[in-house]
Amino acid sequence: MTQRKVWFNSSNSGKRGSNDFILNVIDHKQSLRILDFGCGIGITAYTFAEKGHDVTALDIRGTEPLEFLKWRTTKNKVAMRFIESEGGPPVLKQQYDVIVAMDSIEHIAKWRETVVALAGALNPNGVLFSNNGVMDDREHAEHYDIDNDEFIDVCRKNGLRPFNDITFRKRETKKKDIKEDLQYAESANY
Repeated sequence: MTQRKVWFNSSNSGKRGSNDFILNVIDHKQSLRILDFGCGIGITAYTFAEKGHDVTALDIRGTEPLEFLKWRTTKNKVAMRFIESEGGPPVLKQQYDVIVAMDSIEHIAKWRETVVALAGALNPNGVLFSNNGVMDDREHAEHYDIDNDEFIDVCRKNGLRPFNDITFRKRETKKKDIKEDLQYAESANY
């Protein structure tokens, strides 16, 4: 657990770059319903809540990072809902405009079912942020081996079309558009 706290609080440029991208690409002029899946200490969840979005943070019940986030939101009077999970694919009863699932899906053995559940909870034209299509540390002791291409394929089969390395948009798939989207995904940098 301590190693994960160090990772989230590190100056790792790739991690900081993806967080900055997610926080800056979202339109803050309108309140969006956002789920931070596997929120940990809630870097993105907390920032989105401060900016006025309707945020739900989900993580495993009783973990130190989740307890810290709950304490922090109470202390600073930042409105946020919490879902405490027992682990595994989530059971979600709400629909979301944005789901952030960074550094989380690879910790779940039933990752395919997790992608199905997240896709099912995303509104049409909603956005999923996940780095599992470009994850490169499969040997990590806490990670299940997720093939990047298979992850992207499971996303596509569930209506999540790749936009860039970490962004998937839920919309109706038209066969003629798939090739164009994949070409964009391969060439885009976040």
